[in-house]
Amino acid sequence: MIKGLSPHVPSPRYIVLFITSIYLIIVGFGTQHNNGIVGTTRKNGNGCVCHNITPSNNVTVWVTGPATVNAGSSNVYTLHLAGGPAVEGGFNAATRFGSVSAATADVQGMSGEVTHVHPKSFAAGTVAWTFLYTAPATATQDTIYSVGNSVNDNLIPDNGDQWNYGNDFIINVIPAGAPIPILSMIGFCLLGILLVLSVVSFLRSRKIA
Repeated sequence: MIKGLSPHVPSPRYIVLFITSIYLIIVGFGTQHNNGIVGTTRKNGNGCVCHNITPSNNVTVWVTGPATVNAGSSNVYTLHLAGGPAVEGGFNAATRFGSVSAATADVQGMSGEVTHVHPKSFAAGTVAWTFLYTAPATATQDTIYSVGNSVNDNLIPDNGDQWNYGNDFIINVIPAGAPIPILSMIGFCLLGILLVLSVVSFLRSRKIA
C-alpha cells in the first residue's frame, strides 16, 4: 500500500489502468470500425458485436452480381444495406474459395476480405459498396458472406446501432471459357408461360375465325 493512502482507496496505478482500458474499449473500437473491420461475417465471425450483441431484423443486407462466372475471372459485385438508424453504414464481405478486392475508393482489402474505408452516408434509405470477386482457378460452387452495420453516427459503438448478416450469395464457378447461361431458371419459366399464352391465343383466334 502507498504510504498516506487509505486502504480502501485504489492505487493511482490501477486507476490509470482502468481509465486506459475504458478509453480503448470505447474509442479504440470506434476507431477500428470507422477505418473498417473484417472477420465479422458468418464465414469466420459473430457479427458487429461491439455495437450490438445480436443481429437486427430491422436491417437488410444483400449482395447483387452474377450468379455464374468463369473460373479465374474477375466480376463486379455490390453489397447493399438498408434499415436501422440509417445515418451511416459499414460492411464486411468475404468469400470461401475465391478472393475479393476493392473496386472503388470507399472499399479496402484487409486480411483477404473487403470492408469500408470510412463510414458511408445513407442516401434515400440505402447505402452500397462495390467490390471485385475473383473466382478460383477451377470449377466449384463458391459463397460470398456479408454483414452490414447501420449506425446513428453518435461516435460511440453502442446498441443504438443495428447490424445484420446478408444471405449467403452462392456463385456457380464454371470452367474457364465455358459459355455462361443467359437465361436463368426464372427466365425459362417466364419463356414457358409466354409460349403457353401464345398457343392459347392462337387457338382462340382460329376458333373465332
